[in-house]
Amino acid sequence: MEVKTLDRQLLDEIARTYPEEGGTPDYWGTLINRAHVMRYFSLSFHRNRELVKNVVQLGRDKKILDAGISYGFADITLKEIYGFDITGLELQENIGIYCQLPIAHGIEVIAGQLGKEPCPVPDGSFDIVILSEVLEHLRISPMTALREIHRILKPGGYLILTTPNIARL
Repeated sequence: MEVKTLDRQLLDEIARTYPEEGGTPDYWGTLINRAHVMRYFSLSFHRNRELVKNVVQLGRDKKILDAGISYGFADITLKEIYGFDITGLELQENIGIYCQLPIAHGIEVIAGQLGKEPCPVPDGSFDIVILSEVLEHLRISPMTALREIHRILKPGGYLILTTPNIARL
């Protein structure tokens, strides 16, 4: 499957999965509906492409944890196009709201709150941890979360971290 074909498929899946009107409020009270998810897909499109490119450069035989998987658009591409073994971590209360698409694509999503509790995986479980657009949402010291990521990374593993430009805020 080509990436463009998968993108079109994801847009169709968003239209079938999320309600056109209303929606379910997430952790921050935002109503999650079709328009919201389509807007997120569009706004995160180039960032997700860059994320996928960076992960693929690290090698395809890697086991990945996406901490804060949300809608999982990049993760679905990594799994469906490149065959990566991916697990997502998301707040328990948001799994049913955000994670319908990654789950439908066979990505396991586990509940957890990075830094507030130990991630429910053994030490050294992952080759790559993705922390994309999550660090700025943590209500704890980033060092607490980074120590936990260090624990679950295999020796020599990679952390891919993105966060918004602070000057933009």
